[in-house]
Amino acid sequence: MVQLRRFIGACTLLVTSDLFAAQLTIGQSYSDRPINFSGTITSVTPSGNTFGFSFEPMEELKLSLDYVNWKTSQRDINELSFNSDANSLSLTTSYYLDAFIVSANYTHWRSDIELTQSTRQLQNESTSAPSYGFAVGYGYFAGDWYIEPHLAVQYNQWLTRDTSRFALNDRLEDESILISSMLSLSRIVSLTSDTYFIAGSMLRYNYVIDGHNSRRPNSLQASIGHRIPASQDKDYFELSAFITYDITKNWLIELDASFNLDNAPDKHSFSWRLGYRF
Repeated sequence: MVQLRRFIGACTLLVTSDLFAAQLTIGQSYSDRPINFSGTITSVTPSGNTFGFSFEPMEELKLSLDYVNWKTSQRDINELSFNSDANSLSLTTSYYLDAFIVSANYTHWRSDIELTQSTRQLQNESTSAPSYGFAVGYGYFAGDWYIEPHLAVQYNQWLTRDTSRFALNDRLEDESILISSMLSLSRIVSLTSDTYFIAGSMLRYNYVIDGHNSRRPNSLQASIGHRIPASQDKDYFELSAFITYDITKNWLIELDASFNLDNAPDKHSFSWRLGYRF
């Protein structure tokens, strides 16, 4: 979902004359996907509250920060109680060179998982997932249409620590490389001299390379929110749709949704954001 915002931001930069501006967004994201890096270039696709801030210190450069505070999850089955609390932070740098868009990002996701039975603690674990990515795209206009092919590579790690006992180092549980190719098409409609309506879609092909020493989580771990492989297949497609509407010169609203086109087509996510440009 964050990648959609990157694309919308790029479109906004190309069609407006307000450079060196800052933008603040707040919103919510809803997802029934497992915890993974399949939905975005820069972060996971959780359900929760979102916060974003972007700044353009110069015409060719854009800096972005995205924070997601996941909804606390609690499940009680008989005397078993599952509790999880997580958040993610993404930092992205985008550089615009004529029609080319080059970006690099770092994402850090952290979650705390607790499993108890009655008053006895069965498991207390902290999971950290650093992620590093690089992407390049080429955008061009055809009348009111904006077209952008895009290629991205993301390296992900999953580190765990048993917080119920003393441990100095995190343990590497899994790692993967996600290679994505994307083609997006959007229509840009001018509402006034400085406000726009943008609607479009994005088709994305993902290929996952898992680490040779990766350990798959068991069903109990999966049920309480541990990392789950992005797909049972090594490759899969995603289809996304997005809308951004300038309410005024300063205020805007963004909507986007994403759907899996693999063997689990019921997996989808949706988000909305309200933004203000300074």
